[in-house]
Amino acid sequence: MGAMGRHAVTQEAFDGLVRENMEEFAMAAGEAVEDAVHTLTMQGADLTGIVTAYSASGQREEHLATLAATQLREALAAWEERGGGGGQAVLLALSAFKGAVDTADQSEGDTSEDRAKQEGEEGEAEKEGVRGEGGGAAAAAAAAAAAAGGGVGSGDAARVAGRSDGLHAAVGALRVALGAVESGAEGEEGGEGGEGRARGEEALCDALRCMEVMLTHVPGARDDFFRLSGPSLLASALAASSSSSSLRFLTAAACTVRAACTENEVIKEALMEGAVHVAILNAVGGILKKKGSADVDTSAADVAEAGSAMCACCGALRSLVTNDDVRVAASKTFTNARTMAEAGAADVLLGAAAAFSNDVSVLPSVLAALKAIAVNEDICRSIASQAGVPLVLGQLRVALALHCSSLAAPSASLLAQLAGSDANKALIVEAGGMPLLVDAMKAFLHHGAVLQELLACMAALTLRNPAHAAAAVAAGVLDAAVDAMEGRGATAGSQWQACQVLRNLAVRNPEHRPMMVEMGLEALIRKVKAKHRSCRDVCSAALRDMGLDNYNQ
Repeated sequence: MGAMGRHAVTQEAFDGLVRENMEEFAMAAGEAVEDAVHTLTMQGADLTGIVTAYSASGQREEHLATLAATQLREALAAWEERGGGGGQAVLLALSAFKGAVDTADQSEGDTSEDRAKQEGEEGEAEKEGVRGEGGGAAAAAAAAAAAAGGGVGSGDAARVAGRSDGLHAAVGALRVALGAVESGAEGEEGGEGGEGRARGEEALCDALRCMEVMLTHVPGARDDFFRLSGPSLLASALAASSSSSSLRFLTAAACTVRAACTENEVIKEALMEGAVHVAILNAVGGILKKKGSADVDTSAADVAEAGSAMCACCGALRSLVTNDDVRVAASKTFTNARTMAEAGAADVLLGAAAAFSNDVSVLPSVLAALKAIAVNEDICRSIASQAGVPLVLGQLRVALALHCSSLAAPSASLLAQLAGSDANKALIVEAGGMPLLVDAMKAFLHHGAVLQELLACMAALTLRNPAHAAAAVAAGVLDAAVDAMEGRGATAGSQWQACQVLRNLAVRNPEHRPMMVEMGLEALIRKVKAKHRSCRDVCSAALRDMGLDNYNQ
């Protein structure tokens, strides 16, 4: 996303500028490269994927990713000439290609828990306004720094491979690896053992990992992936993973689904049509069945692998129902969520939340996926009818006890979603939701993203409900709201939700208004109104509902 708004530069153009600096201005190779990077960056050029490593004599050094992509393309061409023979050479070239491009994603971790955690931290940073003014300049500076360092790191190797038609090669390798898995399965049925299938699955894991990295880092890769019939291959890979005992295989397939779906509505539709969501839910059911079986001995490594697979599956489900493609006028993600619910997603995810109730590295992903599919009244009521409210309140209590913001945010977010149903509001309040939310607001006062979700939940519970508004005041929400608005963790989002809560407390409960004025809330609201443009309307409404005449000032 950092390259958006900048024009692309070809490797040939960059090389030409370096040569010009050396020939016309007698610059040394290092100085010529540095000047080219600086000049193009100042012109707003996108240097991602440009190889900037030159020898002292001025010869550009071939990037490992370029060499690996070329070798994989050549192996695929030979495989096609032989009519599908010589697949082993393709798989060997695939392994080398993975080693070349996988370095691009090391900063994101090798496990799904690491990636899920990073995703949550990025979301929290975005909510807290970290990506504010100057972000574009920072991105350009980072790109220039990466290029000056030789064009390696944080996805750059994948982009180099992408410029060498690496995506097409990766899709071809995925097709070959799928064939190896299928032939290995046939060998098992014929009594030849599972070694062939195991080798095929290992190769397929490599192919899927390559695809995930390429889809994540190469600009335009998702559209190309769709044109190359990638979604159908991915659906086949996921189907193959569901019949495998390898959770690593499942994790790789689910992570690739997430990478493919992100910001691409067409791929979401294609995968939903291929019933990928059903395969994922079946796979999750298999994990839960194995986890709950008393006959299966599980080591710490097995538990960690199951957690990785669960996080990856939840991430894939979320990506299918997230409306994030700004290019389409009308998304089908709402329909996707209903389709998943009809396929039993709520039941499966509630089972996952119960099974992993003691694993705070997995629960955030499960709760976030559950929230993502709870898109209407019927689904929210269905979740509540299956003891969903006590489960979520219990996890919020755990987050409070452990002071775990990564668990508190999705717990509060899901609770707010469930509270959108009037039938669920009473369940939450009767289960002690009000004092719990107030305690959590005080505990996470300096965590803007968590505070925003907690306030959103309080706003949902008190909306058009005087009895709940009175219960909230009795639980101490006014003091908590004041602290939240004055605290250093306050963000535009949390301030907006705080003002919405104050509206709900005052509009149908006039007995609260004098108390709110005496606490100095008018001055706080006006301060927020002056500071945050996005909060002006809700601030005016809060002042009006408190009975103040000059609410528009």
